[in-house]
Amino acid sequence: MRGYVLHNSKSHIITKDVLGLGGGVSYRELSFEKYADLKKLTFLSKHYNVKFYSLCPNSPLTSYFPLAPITGNTFIPSKKPDNYTKDILIPKGNGVESMRDILRLDLHLYDEDVRKRNRIKNNIYFRIFDDLMRLPRDIKHYLQNLKKG
Repeated sequence: MRGYVLHNSKSHIITKDVLGLGGGVSYRELSFEKYADLKKLTFLSKHYNVKFYSLCPNSPLTSYFPLAPITGNTFIPSKKPDNYTKDILIPKGNGVESMRDILRLDLHLYDEDVRKRNRIKNNIYFRIFDDLMRLPRDIKHYLQNLKKG
């Protein structure tokens, strides 16, 4: 089992303290941590009779969940060319940087660059200066929209 995501922006059963994770810890802080994920999976398997299996014998999940039974396996993996990942399209521009920052924040992988950028954007002097620099453009757009009616 790899790459599962239990994060949901809506109200969720984990936001309540059903699992006994403690009162002062938010759901967002626990969403990608090993302990919380294992608690969620064991909770689902106990209360909802969900069966989880580990697919790889070398996986750390094998110590928590049994290996998947192999019965009538007819799957033969196909040989992939050497550069089979070269055709992945990655958008240019700020979209990649924004997504990278969002993923860093979600996974709690803060680095100095992200903290410095956030610190500057939250500075009152920077915000005043930024607003003053945007003011002529905003007035121009307002007047253009006023003429259009």
